[in-house]
Amino acid sequence: MRMIPKECRRIVLFSLLLFAPAVPAGEPVVVPGYQRGPLIAGETFSGSLDHWLAEGGIVARIREGKLLLESRKPGADNPKGNLWWRKEFREPYLIQFDYQSLSSNGLTMVFWNAHGIDGKEIFSWKRSGKYTEYVSGNLRAYHLSFHRFGSGLSNIRKAPGFHLLSAAKDPVAPDDRRVHRFRIVVTGKRHRVFVDGRLLHDILDDGKPCLNRHPWQHPLPCPGTGPASMHGAFGIRVTQRQKALFDNVQAYTLVAAERPPGEAR
Repeated sequence: MRMIPKECRRIVLFSLLLFAPAVPAGEPVVVPGYQRGPLIAGETFSGSLDHWLAEGGIVARIREGKLLLESRKPGADNPKGNLWWRKEFREPYLIQFDYQSLSSNGLTMVFWNAHGIDGKEIFSWKRSGKYTEYVSGNLRAYHLSFHRFGSGLSNIRKAPGFHLLSAAKDPVAPDDRRVHRFRIVVTGKRHRVFVDGRLLHDILDDGKPCLNRHPWQHPLPCPGTGPASMHGAFGIRVTQRQKALFDNVQAYTLVAAERPPGEAR
């Protein structure tokens, strides 16, 4: 059998590594006390975007079986907007998605448990895409920020009120082009965010005074963050001329795991 020269083998190996598809890293997420139940809803973006609602200065389209989302609007210096999944979820549940940034600039956010402060579905009124409509309007929700214009920070905030609940190191650097698997686990008032199997944020929303001392969106001293949001819609927000791919958006119920007889709860 003809042997391949060593130098050629090196070139072949390098090519395989260079062009191999990116695979989200990390072990499967294990949530103590729960096990993953049935799939509630899933999107592989092989068809249309009929199950999604776009608002503001964004462009959403399907490209090669993935959702391509851009903050782009002619004549706008900083286009921004949201894309909402036309579904509502109630805790306990797990929502996950694959994310790949295609630009060095930009900011990405995801919202969950979003609904009107009067209990209405968010699809029952219109929004223009301005950030203030999502943090100081009649919307109740949580949102996570990442690939955050090179700041190095990832935050979880709660609306209404721009309340900072958690801050951590940004898992997606400006020039990071890898595919990352995000998972948001909602169990009662506790919310956990995992990226590539690693825990990034872990909050317990008890409504106590907020971490930040910013007079922009709430009085000082902060009287509290209000009741926890226990249900609502999932949405994606891009701004700062962000361009990114999303895929495998899935929501699962979480089922309380059975405990051995006699084990304390």
